[in-house]
Amino acid sequence: MEDRLKIKVIPKASRNRVLIKDGRVVVYVTAPPEKGKANREVLKLLKKLTGVRVEIVSGEKAREKVIRFPLEKDEFINCSSAPEKSLPVKSRCQSSI
Repeated sequence: MEDRLKIKVIPKASRNRVLIKDGRVVVYVTAPPEKGKANREVLKLLKKLTGVRVEIVSGEKAREKVIRFPLEKDEFINCSSAPEKSLPVKSRCQSSI
């Protein structure tokens, strides 16, 4: 199963993290939005949290992006928004693929 999800990216944040705000996935990264640095950091962070490869399919130069991943949307959100104490969530999320 492959799914897509709209996310909002906040570059130049104080720390890397993923939050759910008002039903939306918001990804905070410390990297600046120049030469793809923030995008690479977003992909790296989401892979670390979920254990699956994530790809940006639209919004390369915008804060609003659409990503593609090999999980169902609800499963991806559950994996990416796990509390920091339970990291890494990689094994839990990979076992259901």
